[in-house]
Amino acid sequence: ISQSSLAMPQAYYLKNDSETSSIQDKYVGFIESISTLVGQNWDAESIFQLEKSLAEIQLTPVEIPKAQLEAKETTLDALQALAPSVPVTAYLKNSGFNVTN
Repeated sequence: ISQSSLAMPQAYYLKNDSETSSIQDKYVGFIESISTLVGQNWDAESIFQLEKSLAEIQLTPVEIPKAQLEAKETTLDALQALAPSVPVTAYLKNSGFNVTN
């Protein structure tokens, strides 16, 4: 199991220069447009802030290979203990894994 990617590269969420700020504003506008197209009223700024929060804790592209090398096999019970509120078995089954208890 590894981190998923976000809609934009990590740096686009974390940089504070004017060019990146413009990209962020356009992305929020894009979320608003998609919301309208699907007949919803999403809070685009909150969605962006959630993604930004995730970007802040993601591994960087440089860190990912090291983390993959350090990955260790674990049992389903041990994985469930790491994230008790996550339905790990259901997640794995829905992801196509053959899971037996």
